[in-house]
Amino acid sequence: MAYTFTAAASTVFGNQRIIQGVLTADATSGVVSFGLGTITHVQWSPKSMSTTGVRVRMNASAANVASVGDLGVSGAVNGDELFVMIHGR
Repeated sequence: MAYTFTAAASTVFGNQRIIQGVLTADATSGVVSFGLGTITHVQWSPKSMSTTGVRVRMNASAANVASVGDLGVSGAVNGDELFVMIHGR
């Protein structure tokens, strides 16, 4: 199973690419790739959550193994939604 990312906006600011959207979980953990060489900053907030303790890891898999340019999410359940803003290059 894979997480679903629905982009709301994508722009460039200086040497950073900024992507905003909604991340929807369909499993307890998953990885989302944004096509970036590296993620430099992640900001997220819950949109619709039925659990607590969700962990979001930049440049790592859900198991916290290095995976540059990816966002690893764990602790979510099917249907949880997060607002996400990614900065990277």
